[in-house]
Amino acid sequence: MKKGTLCLLADFDAENYIRDIMRRGAVEGGVGVAAAGLPRHISLGMPYEVKDWVAYEKFAEKLAKELKPVTVRLCDIVAGKISEQFGSYFLKFEESFGLDELRVQVRSKLISELGLEIPEKDGVTGQKSITLGFGTAPYENYKGFVDSIDRSFIGKDLTFNELGIFYYDQPTIAANNFFCCRRFKLV
Repeated sequence: MKKGTLCLLADFDAENYIRDIMRRGAVEGGVGVAAAGLPRHISLGMPYEVKDWVAYEKFAEKLAKELKPVTVRLCDIVAGKISEQFGSYFLKFEESFGLDELRVQVRSKLISELGLEIPEKDGVTGQKSITLGFGTAPYENYKGFVDSIDRSFIGKDLTFNELGIFYYDQPTIAANNFFCCRRFKLV
């Protein structure tokens, strides 16, 4: 099984800004560093099986030439419950570039141009959020850190200027079973 998905990737300044919050979460909040190895990203869909990786990478390279860098405005930080045992945390954002429409457009192109089977709704990508970490600490740790953090970041703009391909080789998503295998600059 080889799965992939496409994501918008944070620029250098946005990546460092977000990673500072993540470091504080690990040091002050006891949330660990799960998913820290990934670039900060905005998902354009959940993982789907990819039949032809060469064609998929060419598709992504072509798509990146059609897209422009985007800006999002941070509006909150939230803790989530993954299971009875584990939690997560993420930044919520507002956008004005039409993320929902972009997700629909990308899904449609992947189906029509590559014949991929992609679920219409997955419950995750409808959100406007940037994952900071998940799955290695109790929900209470994430919640405690999120409740304690200064909200001075609200209103901060972050830029996403690359398209990334994430590669998965496991049937379930965990913080340690996927990585960003390709990056393309947006024009």
